[in-house]
Amino acid sequence: MSNNTYNAVVEYAGDDFFIGIPPSGHAQLMDAKGDRNAAPTPLEMLLVSVAGCTAFDVISILKKKRQDVKAYKVEINGQRKEDRPQAFVKFHINHVVRGRDVS
Repeated sequence: MSNNTYNAVVEYAGDDFFIGIPPSGHAQLMDAKGDRNAAPTPLEMLLVSVAGCTAFDVISILKKKRQDVKAYKVEINGQRKEDRPQAFVKFHINHVVRGRDVS
């Protein structure tokens, strides 16, 4: 039976910077001051992560179906609640696939 538990750590690095360390050990800098624009915010990383998860699955399925994919991208839009906590309540995900005779 496989272990489906993942552990990550986020450490404060000072001046509203945080370092996220996922199970792979590839550290990611995050910036809590969005207007500074020195690194992605956690919300930006969450959008990219959701898009990435769907992209990994879709491209795998397209390959298994032997689709001739020449280009593929995922566009994502997230809608958050107005009041706190401002959690995401909706994602709109658009898959753009280009190729020859893609079904």
